[in-house]
Amino acid sequence: MAFLGSTHLADVALIALLVEAAALAGYRTHTGRGPSVREILSVLLPGACLLMAMRSALASAGTEIVGSFLLAALLTHAADLRRRWRLAAAARDRIAPAVLSQGR
Repeated sequence: MAFLGSTHLADVALIALLVEAAALAGYRTHTGRGPSVREILSVLLPGACLLMAMRSALASAGTEIVGSFLLAALLTHAADLRRRWRLAAAARDRIAPAVLSQGR
């Protein structure tokens, strides 16, 4: 039970996150398929910030440190949502004229 209340849990999760990022980037490098490094980072960075906030809280770091990591998680998540929203809008804009022209 001590493992759950220590920073080791966050450390294990951060290591798993880094392994996932490296595996995805390696797959992209070798095959040319899968998410780009930018996409990988935009998805994983908010989670890493949350894990660092958890680790900081478990280590009894100050509220400024924990709050900073939480703010970083919010900002990176918002940036990822903005990027995805723009990509979806661009895809709709490309598809809409084709769909409208089929109905004629």
